[in-house]
Amino acid sequence: FACGGDGTVYEVVNGAVNTNVCMGVYPCGSGNDFARYFTDASDLDKVLKNKPIKVDTLKVNDSYSINVVNLGFDAAVNGAVDKFKKRFKVTTAYNLSIITNLLKRINHKYKIIVDGEVLEEGKFLLMSLGNASYYGGGYKCAPNAILDDGLIEFCAVRKVSRFTLAKLIKVYKKGEHLTNKKFKKYIIYKQCKSVEVISDYNFEVTVDGENFRTNRLKVEIAPKSINLVCNK
Repeated sequence: FACGGDGTVYEVVNGAVNTNVCMGVYPCGSGNDFARYFTDASDLDKVLKNKPIKVDTLKVNDSYSINVVNLGFDAAVNGAVDKFKKRFKVTTAYNLSIITNLLKRINHKYKIIVDGEVLEEGKFLLMSLGNASYYGGGYKCAPNAILDDGLIEFCAVRKVSRFTLAKLIKVYKKGEHLTNKKFKKYIIYKQCKSVEVISDYNFEVTVDGENFRTNRLKVEIAPKSINLVCNK
C-alpha cells in the first residue's frame, strides 16, 4: 500500500509497474487526488474485500504515471505550491500559487502531436493528460477518465486572457469545461493512445504531483500495466 499522498503513489507505481506486485492506496498525504477517483478509498476493510484489477498507467518519457500528467499554467502553479505548503493548508497554498503565477506570462507556444499526427501548434494556457480524473487539490480535469479503457484523456486550453481564465477556472475545477458552451472555442479534447508536446524552451511538467522541466514530453498509454486493489 502507498500510504501518503500523490507523490508516494507515484513512487510506488514506478516500483510496481509491469510486475506481478499488487498495490493499493491509503490516502493520508497533503495531496490525495488519485484517491478521489474511488469511493471510500480510506476504508481498508472495504478495499481488502475486493479482488485486484489490472489498470492502465501512462508512460511519461522514462517514468510512469497512474493519475494525471499536466503542463503549462497549472504545472507552474504546482511547482510554486511547496513554498506555501509550509504555512498554509493545501487548498490555500494552491490558491496563493495561482495568484502568484497570474502575475507572470500565462500562455506559451507548443506543438502538439496526437497519435503520430500534428494536432495544432500555437499558444496554450495548459494541457492535462488523464488516466484518472483529479489533480491540483480537487480539479476535475478529466471527467471522462476510466482507469482501464486503454485511452488517455487529453485536454488542452488555448490561449486565454486573465479575465477569461478567472471565469474558466471554476468551471474547469468542477469538470464542466468539456460541456460548457461558453468555453468551447478554447478547449481541445481527445481520447488517444499517445501525445507528444514540443517547445523551444524548457516547460514545467507535473506527473502525479511531482515536477520536472523539459522541452519535449512524450506520453503513451501502457494498458493494464499495474495490479490495483481498490473500491470502484
